[in-house]
Amino acid sequence: MIMKQASTCFVLLSLLFCCCCVKEASSTNSVENSSLSVPIYGTFTEFFQYWVKVQVGNPPVEFTTVVDTGSSDFLIPSKHCKSCAGKVSEFYNYSHSSTSKVINCNDGTYDCDLGCVYHGKCGFSVSYVGITEKAFGVLDDINPMSLNVNTSTSVNFGAIFNISFGNGDILRKVRTEMLVATNNKKSRSRKEHLQQDSYPEGMWGFAFQKLNSLGTAPAFDTLVSSGTIQRDQFSMILCETGGSLLLGDLHQAASDYQFTPLNTTAGFYGFQLNNLLLNGEVVRIPSPVFTNSISIVDTGTPLLTLPPEAFTLLYKSFLGLCDVTNLTGICHVSSSSAYSTSHPPPPPDLFHNHCFSISDSEINLFPTLTLILQNGVALQYTPQDYLLPLYYCEEGTLGLAIGKEKGFTILGASILKLYNVAYDRMHSQIGFATIPGNSCS
Repeated sequence: MIMKQASTCFVLLSLLFCCCCVKEASSTNSVENSSLSVPIYGTFTEFFQYWVKVQVGNPPVEFTTVVDTGSSDFLIPSKHCKSCAGKVSEFYNYSHSSTSKVINCNDGTYDCDLGCVYHGKCGFSVSYVGITEKAFGVLDDINPMSLNVNTSTSVNFGAIFNISFGNGDILRKVRTEMLVATNNKKSRSRKEHLQQDSYPEGMWGFAFQKLNSLGTAPAFDTLVSSGTIQRDQFSMILCETGGSLLLGDLHQAASDYQFTPLNTTAGFYGFQLNNLLLNGEVVRIPSPVFTNSISIVDTGTPLLTLPPEAFTLLYKSFLGLCDVTNLTGICHVSSSSAYSTSHPPPPPDLFHNHCFSISDSEINLFPTLTLILQNGVALQYTPQDYLLPLYYCEEGTLGLAIGKEKGFTILGASILKLYNVAYDRMHSQIGFATIPGNSCS
């Protein structure tokens, strides 16, 4: 999920600096040479995001946190948050944890942009596209709910006391409506939430310290610097339902991945996108469209998104296929004649957030989109992958899982769930491999 929009300043991240910035962070049960295998939950076509379970504090309280490689804050709801999903009485209460330490607003080490809140606590804000969360800083133990290791590490994070929702374009709406839908389940008890159809309560951002709203080392950096995990890398497999997160190692041998260089200058998992192909033919997009924008891997964004210029040119390439192929929802779709021809509205087609009933045989007529990354890494996005029952579609209809966002190309969850993705920070590279056959069974 993209953090702070255009207000994000850009500096080069130093991982060594990240590891040193954690105040009093430590591992309470260090496990040498270990990796943590953490189950991922969530169904893509229900919530369009994925999450893991994490225990916080002592005694531990379990929370669900969205796995987000497009931000770097660790956030969970606090007892003060009435706009968060769930029951306030079951939210994080630092006074009930023997290992907690509240961050003081006068501690100049941190970015307390909201000043002092709740009797001297460090208040800070986290702005996603269309959503603003307010939190106060806490140091406490967290324990990813791993299948193979039980360990807790003291990290800095935010306890949310308010969430507000904005309005705007399609990405703002999808993120807002996902959280609004979550809020509708407030009446459910924590037992029902954790044992039945769990939903995401908080956020675990895996990006770099450059993006951290509190100005501290992110949780994953702390797991590495404390010795909880030994290798500065992780890999993620997202399935239609659930998946697997491996912290401190890769799911497959390095030779199984296609690697492209990692660019962390902006604090994201950045990469260089060179070209788009449609059925093997180059989409003629001027190179500055990509070089003047940022290309990132972001599990917190639901769709593949492109800069508006690239999105428009891709749309024209699809329209160009209408001379030989009738693509449902794209070809022969026109605006109502009731509108002035001098200012017609966008056509009600797939590229403008409309949904259609499309049969399997009609889907097969659509082209395959291929993204060409640096080092010749080729990521295929077939019509079966990008024509999906999206959140704004009526039942039985499909929308286009390709969006646009100014200044960014984003590999979102809809395309990331097609690959085993390696976030190999220790070698400054991102890898993509075929998901092993039994990983999503």
